[in-house]
Parts: sequence; C-alpha cells; structure tokens
Amino acid sequence: MVSASDVATLIEAVARILWGPPNDKLSNSRELRYGSHGARVVRLDKGTWADNSGEHPSINHGGVLDMICREVGGTRADAFAWLQEQHLIAEQRVRAANGANAPSHAEPPRSKQSEQKIAAPRRIVATYDYTDASGAVIYQVVRFEPKEFGQRQPAPNEPGVWVWGLGAGEYMRARAGQDWYRFKPERWDRYPQSSRQLLSLPVGVPHGLYRYWDDVRERGDDEIVYLPEGEKDVDALAALGLAATTNSGGADHWTAEHAAALARRDVVILIDNDEPGRKRGAKVARSLVGVARQVRALDLAASWVDMPEKADVYDWIARGGTADLLRALVDDLDVWKPEPFASRYGLVWFNDLDIDHGAEHAWLIDDWLSVGDVSMNYGASRSGKSFLAIHAAMCVARGIPFFGHEVRRGGVVYQAGEGAKGIKNRFRAYRKHFEVSDDERVPLAVLRSPIDLYRPDGDTAGLIAEINALAERMPVPLALVVIDTLATATAGADENSGKDMSAVLANVARIARECGCHVMLVHHKPANGERPRGHTSMFANLDNAIEVVFNQSTGTRVASNAKQKDDEEAEPLRFELMRVEIGIRPNGKPITSCVCLPVGEKEAALKAHAATGFKLKDSEAIIYRALCEAILEHGERPPARPTIPSDVRVVRFSRWREAFERLANIDEPDPKKLAERIKKRMGRTGDTLLRYGLIGRDTPFVWITGKKVRGITVPAQSNAYECSS
Repeated sequence: MVSASDVATLIEAVARILWGPPNDKLSNSRELRYGSHGARVVRLDKGTWADNSGEHPSINHGGVLDMICREVGGTRADAFAWLQEQHLIAEQRVRAANGANAPSHAEPPRSKQSEQKIAAPRRIVATYDYTDASGAVIYQVVRFEPKEFGQRQPAPNEPGVWVWGLGAGEYMRARAGQDWYRFKPERWDRYPQSSRQLLSLPVGVPHGLYRYWDDVRERGDDEIVYLPEGEKDVDALAALGLAATTNSGGADHWTAEHAAALARRDVVILIDNDEPGRKRGAKVARSLVGVARQVRALDLAASWVDMPEKADVYDWIARGGTADLLRALVDDLDVWKPEPFASRYGLVWFNDLDIDHGAEHAWLIDDWLSVGDVSMNYGASRSGKSFLAIHAAMCVARGIPFFGHEVRRGGVVYQAGEGAKGIKNRFRAYRKHFEVSDDERVPLAVLRSPIDLYRPDGDTAGLIAEINALAERMPVPLALVVIDTLATATAGADENSGKDMSAVLANVARIARECGCHVMLVHHKPANGERPRGHTSMFANLDNAIEVVFNQSTGTRVASNAKQKDDEEAEPLRFELMRVEIGIRPNGKPITSCVCLPVGEKEAALKAHAATGFKLKDSEAIIYRALCEAILEHGERPPARPTIPSDVRVVRFSRWREAFERLANIDEPDPKKLAERIKKRMGRTGDTLLRYGLIGRDTPFVWITGKKVRGITVPAQSNAYECSS
C-alpha cells in the first residue's frame, strides 16, 4: 500500500493526459503552468493543482483524484479505475468510495466508515514490437513494473495514440488525443458528454510471433529456432546471435498458425522452471509434431542444479550461459515424444473398441441387473420388495437362476437398515425352504447397523472399507451390495431435494466404483405413485430399476423393468410370498417369515409340505413344540454315550418340563397338583413320541431324532444355534 505522497507523484502524468502539454515558458522544475497566462498550475512538489481561470468555480483546486473527477467525471472510486485504465496503477481495490463532500487530499482519508487502497504506481519498463513483413508495428506487448503485461495497437489515423487491446469491439475515451480503452457502460456514462468518443474495431489483431521476420524467417532452414516463453528471453537469445521467437499472450494464445510458420524448421522449446512452463512446453511441442522438421525440448532444470522456481533461459544466460553451452545441451537431446496419455475417465478410442480390455456392459442377473451399476428395487409398503431383494441376493451368492434368468455368481453384502431385527428370520426362511445345506458355503454377509450415506462425514468411506474387507474373505469376487432401505441410509436428507439426492447418489456410485460391484437400493413408492418416492434425479441416474406391485385381489406380486439403460426391458416376473415356519415363540405359536416363489409353485409347495411329516394330535404337538423350544434355548452337545447319537443336540428333561409348563399354561393353582398333571401328560405323550421315533431318551437327556413333523419346524442339529450348558 502507498501513502499520499505516492499518489501525489502521479500528478504530472495525469495532468499531461488530461490537460495536454504545459506552457514551457512559464513552467519550471517545481510546477507546470497551463494557458497563456499560466492560470492553471500543477505543483509537482506537492502533488496538487489549482485553476484560477474561473471556468470551474466550484472545483478549482485539489489533488490527483479531484483533477480526474473534474475532467473525466464520476466518483473518486471511478478516478481509481481511470488510473488503472491509463496504466498508472497496477490494481484498484475500493472498500467504500468517499462521498462527494470528501476533502481534497492526494489520497482519501482512511477511517472506519470508508477506506480506499491502491497498489504501488506502475510504469512502463519495456515494449516489444510485433511487426509485419515490412517492419511496420502491428501491436506492442508492454511490460510494466510492478510486473504486469498488456497489449496495445496503433490507433487508426492517430500517430502516437494507442488502442489498449487486440480484440475486435468497441473502445472509448473521455476526450480527443487520449488513448482508447475497452468500452465499459458504467464508465462511459460518467464521461463528459461533450468530449467523450467511441471507436469500433470490426476486426481484431491476432497474436503473432515476436522477431519472426527479422530473426527467424531471414535465416536458413538448417538453423535451430529457439522457442522460449517470453519476449525478454527472445531478446537475450538474439543478443547471443541465435534465432528465437515466441508468441504473445502465453500458452493460451499459441495456435496452429504459429506452428505452421515454423514448418520444416529444427525447433528447440526452452521450458521455464515451473509447472505452467512445462505444460506450455508440452502443448507447443504437440502442435509442432509432424509440422517442424524436428522438435526437441530443453528443461534447463535438468542441468542447472538448484535452478530457482520460475527461472528461465534469461536467468540462465545472466548467470553465464553462452550460445556454445546452449548448443551443447541441445545436442544431447532426443527428439520430443509425448508421454503416453493416462486417462482418468476410461478413454477408449473408436478404432480401439475391439481391443480394449476395460469394463463393458454385462449382466449380473440376465436382463435385470447389470454388472457394476446402480439399481433400485422399489414398491409400496408390503409389496414384497425386500423379500425379492433377498431372493436376488441369495441367487447371486449361490450362483443359481433368478426366476429362470441366468446369474453370474459373486459375493454379496446385504445392509439391512430397515427391519434389521427380522432380517435373520428372512434368510432362515430362505435356508429352510430351499434346503440350503450346512456344508454349502454361501458368500453373503449381512450388516445390521444403520448407515449414513448423506452427510460428508457419514459412513460412505467406512462402509466401503468394511465391504472391501469382507470381500477379501469371500471365496468369489464381490458382485452385489444391497442397501435396504435407501430412506434409512439417508436420514436427514430431503428426498425431494435434487441437491441432497445428488449427494446421496454420488456416494452410492462411489460404493459401486470403489468396491467394483453392483449396488441395489431398496426404496419406497407411494401407494398410488408412478415412480419411486423423492426427487426425479434419483430415477434419472439409475442404470436398472425394478418396480414391485402387489395385487391384493389375487395375492400375486409383479416385478417389472421400470428402467433398463442399455438393453430392452425384460418380461415382468410374477411371484408370490409363501410363509415358512422357522421356530417357536414362548407362547407356542410358530415363528414365520416368507420366501419368494414363482406363481403356481406356492400351491404345490404347500401341498407337498402338508403331505410330508408325522401328524400329531394337538396335545402331542404342544409337548413336541416344548421340546423343540427347550433345545433351541438350552440345547448342548451330547455326552459320549453309545446310546446317544453324536450328531444331535440334547437337553435335560427338566428344561423340557419347564418349556412345557410355560407353553401349556395349565390352570391349576395347587403346585403339587400342577406338577402331578404335567408329569402324567409328559410321561404319557413322551412314550408316544418315543414310540413314533420322533425323540430319543437317555436319562437325564432327551433329544429329537430329526424326523419331519407336519406343521412344526425341527431345530437344526448343527452349529447354526449357539447352545448353552
């Protein structure tokens, strides 16, 4: 930042721009006089001015900013902008412009209410002429201190006047004789209407090559042409007698026309020691391949130990570099070749479609779920969508057909955020009905804790880490992750907000990408809705969508392709839910869940189930159920006795009696009579069950033999149950 005295030093430059040349006869080293009698005075030592001519009695003295406001118009903030346009200051930053009644100072006063800050005044330190074949200046690149660059072109028919800019369009100035600047409506409105002028340039000036006609074109084709980044570098190389050129505007303005101007030449690109310099070198080199006779690139940092950041060939020459040393370095260079392109986004060129080994569209479940994508399985409450998701998950994990559709086997992770307490029963029902043997290793893991896929600090990263850790423990590659349900995994998100759901879907896509699997979302649908609940962006961003609809009148369910991104929609699936008994409640009622079956199989399955197993009387069934429950709760490994099979779970007779007493709920207040009634009933029925071959006894233990009993689920005899002693 500068003081008032720094701004005051601009008074002469501002006066010469706004008032023109002074009266030399009346001026001296301390002040400039204007007019035949010197009525207008500029004090160079104080940075102030006064106008005693009487032409502007309301504003007749002040500092630099006051002069600009009077002659150009506008506020003091506009005066800073004008100084920037005239390239007298490097930048303008105004926190709050002073009002019209602000005192006349070279720099506005700083206070809590208003403050203006400007950077140090700048000056032109070098100009670089870009010429045509005849040597006429087309435009200049201007270098300022503090370091900044600009371009200007000669104003049409106005010698000594410049147009600051190379583009076509409109330019403006406050009065005749001044330079032209890009048109800005807000500034134009503040210019004095009596003197302001507008210039329209229908055609812009293209960026050219510096010193091209004299130092490059006139030399032989065999001579090396050096391509540094800046004009100062070109001048330094020219001073060594070398042919060099560059374009104005940097890498962004290097064009195919520049490359064509160097056709059949031996080109060496000189690279600045920074990342932008290396990117610029690669861009220029690529454009010259196949155009120039030879392209090489010299990174001086490879031979200059401790080369400073951003240093260039100018600095290399300044520390003693010579033409011979440069030629020696160039002689050791290989012809430039581009580095192999490493795409971050799965690039495949059209001509390489058949040889690429990247991922392609493939089916996880034929016609329904595609490999590595994201799908949604949705339906109204109690439509059966979760049971269908479990069925699909088990088909993938076991590698068996899904309602007749071919399946690619793979590991499965099932995240059960909704119904987590009952999820084990659903899988138990599947295991029982489809007779999954104890020795079949099914690569399916169930996660029962809730997750957060919405917040940035939620569970996405942790879930990915756990899924990948589980995948390492599976005998087959991970293929499917089920999120059941989407709503429970996105607590706090607004389902109707495109922003919120975009964040969720981005996390879901990240799971699919980083785990290398398909992700199925189980989601709700309004009872009378056409699409999944929530914002339309959810459905739009899915690869597959399965809608499940329950027909209450027929009891059947229909799963249909609501969306299939890369293939035709599959024929709808019609299925039913069949209840499966998997255990016994404390009150003797069965524990049940459901499985999915194609329409027609449920009736056959029920008939087959009813036709199998030993049918017990109600009085016998309750005692048998009590034994099953006792084994579930208190079963233990059998003792080593030849009379007891080694592959069963046994329970002590006292535990069986306790379970029966609880289930039978016999109305007898007298404890002795109650005990006698229980003893008789269990003794008599126990003998019957033993005779049927349904149980075995060896005091004090009893066990079930495993024979089927109609309507009753027999507890498993494996380590599927944790037994206590």
